[in-house]
Amino acid sequence: MLLGVSATLFGISLFFPNGITLPNGYVVSLFKFGLLLESNKKEEKDMSDILAMAKETDSLLEVQQDIQNSFFPEDSVGGDTIQFKDAIATNLILNTKPDTSLLRLPSKYCIQYPGRDSSFFFSLFEVLDSLKARNELARVLHLGDSQIEGDRISGYLRERFQRQFGGCGMGLVPISEPFDSRSNLQIRAGSNWQKHFIYGTPEPGPHNRYGLLHSYFRYQISAPIDSLRLDSLNPSPEMPMARHGMVQYQVIQKGYPKSYHYERISVLFTNRKATSQISLQVGKEHHTFTTQASDSLQNVTVEPARSSNKIGLQISSKSVPDMYGVCFDCSTGIAVDNVPLRGSSGTELVKFNQAFLSEQLKSMHVRLVILQFGVNVVPTEAASYSYYEHMFYKELMALKKADPNIRLLVVSVTDMAKRIDGQYISYPNIPMVRDAQRNAAFKAGVPFWDLYEAMGGKNSMYSWAHAEPSLAAKDYTHFSPKGAQIVGEMLYKAIMREYIRYKKDVFKRMPS
Repeated sequence: MLLGVSATLFGISLFFPNGITLPNGYVVSLFKFGLLLESNKKEEKDMSDILAMAKETDSLLEVQQDIQNSFFPEDSVGGDTIQFKDAIATNLILNTKPDTSLLRLPSKYCIQYPGRDSSFFFSLFEVLDSLKARNELARVLHLGDSQIEGDRISGYLRERFQRQFGGCGMGLVPISEPFDSRSNLQIRAGSNWQKHFIYGTPEPGPHNRYGLLHSYFRYQISAPIDSLRLDSLNPSPEMPMARHGMVQYQVIQKGYPKSYHYERISVLFTNRKATSQISLQVGKEHHTFTTQASDSLQNVTVEPARSSNKIGLQISSKSVPDMYGVCFDCSTGIAVDNVPLRGSSGTELVKFNQAFLSEQLKSMHVRLVILQFGVNVVPTEAASYSYYEHMFYKELMALKKADPNIRLLVVSVTDMAKRIDGQYISYPNIPMVRDAQRNAAFKAGVPFWDLYEAMGGKNSMYSWAHAEPSLAAKDYTHFSPKGAQIVGEMLYKAIMREYIRYKKDVFKRMPS
């Protein structure tokens, strides 16, 4: 039977070498037996620069591991308190001298500017240089699709930024996650929590006052009493047991040490109808706050005596509040928030309540927004992407209107490969999607970083996936953890090149 079927298919393939076109326009492709005689291996890209960066990231991780072993003894890992010395947050891993050789960075790794304004980030760098003196915190939002999921690229970028400009903590995290995607944080939320997402599933909420994570969370007051219990966190006597939400955060000492040290915890929410009681258990410390009803973004902040790897949060109210997340930050320096939006094309911010978006950006001191999208646009192959260019442009203008002082950076779509006639080759429309993103960015007056070219251009994802060590998954779309580190290093160097240019400009303007 197998021989007969094979012979039949072979005969059909001889008569229809280009496949069979059906009346509805679909094409039935047939296996080409000549492929058995061809090598499936694509021409390898020159990966020498990329693999050199892999060694640089290895060196950085070795330094981090030395610091971790010095300040986090093994017998403290399982305890309630993370032991820190002041040096971990100041002298040892801060104020790294920028590498002036970055001024000679090859053009394919550099940021591109609309027009001739290459001083776009100078105002941002001026703020970053003065954070410690002004005792301020600056936030960086890293918005992206599944390519940044799990804090992969963001985590590396955060460590580099915080070593250079100060800061600590993993930034803004959600109330609940459907799965454990971060290596340094585990979230356990009561089953009565409901997430309202701006697109897809779970369904959008009853209003459009979404948080920066593109969502808000509500607990169901009619739900059964949840089995989740937090030590020393009991609801207010005035509140029925079913009228509260509980969350546990477990900080895991794994990965980048700056991420799992924090100096303050901030709970973000609004409650427009009633007072709220917020309780935080940080190690052995217990903090309780009562807040009044308000339409504005509310922020309850605790600065514990020391970091703890166990944090409990409880919210009680007669009216269900909208919970936007929890920030783990330092009091000064840089915070980098990882905002992965699986399935998104990066066109959702226009659906926000614009006044509330503006309030969040300003009150949370967001100074830079990095937008990295495209992998969900590429599979829908089209003759033109002018529609996407227009939608993405509106997204950028919504951010600029919400806060005219904010700095934006668009990161292009990456290379992606699909199987065609037994071989993996790049989607032919990727340059068109990339160009649409760049056109939208330049039209909005926003800089652009071409990650597609930086990683090697056409058919580079195949080489990344088959490198040693592997830098991409075998879906030929997503980076591996090591590949994500390299992307983070490339982006960091591109930004630091602009920082060095800024420092040279400042030096030139200094009186002799």
